Amino acid sequence: MRFKIAAMLGLALLALSACTKYEYDLEQFSHTTFDETMPSWSPDGTLLAYTTSEGEGDIVIAELKTLRVTKLTSGDAKDLAPCWSPDGRKIAFASDR
Repeated sequence: MRFKIAAMLGLALLALSACTKYEYDLEQFSHTTFDETMPSWSPDGTLLAYTTSEGEGDIVIAELKTLRVTKLTSGDAKDLAPCWSPDGRKIAFASDR
């Protein structure tokens, strides 16, 4: 059975993928000094949305296959706690906008 979890280790967000019962791949895809919290997996398990403390607090999306990281929000508002829609096409999040 394959499953993925997000975990905090120091200031780096890591993705853990259990490939088999005894084999694990642990890969760091974030190289920042900012806090990265509140991870939310996309319904298909290919993307991870999370909150970064960069700026006032922004939402970031990481593509786990390519390790590409894209900022979803930026600016003066504090955006946090992303949550995927069931079909994976939208992300809701809390904000002080």
